[in-house]
Amino acid sequence: MSDSAPILKEDSLSQQIPQIAEQTAEALVQAQLVAYNQRDLASFVALFSDDVCIYRPPPQSP
Repeated sequence: MSDSAPILKEDSLSQQIPQIAEQTAEALVQAQLVAYNQRDLASFVALFSDDVCIYRPPPQSP
């Protein structure tokens, strides 16, 4: 982790989301990991852009 990445406090993640959104990609991933580990779905999805597209490619046959 780089020296510039913020330290996230798990008990205040929801209050940190607006500031995290303006940080580095590394900070966003770390915040999402914390939210996932806390089972905090609202904070987890709040870190996505409103127009995010997530897809699963079809499985490849062996």
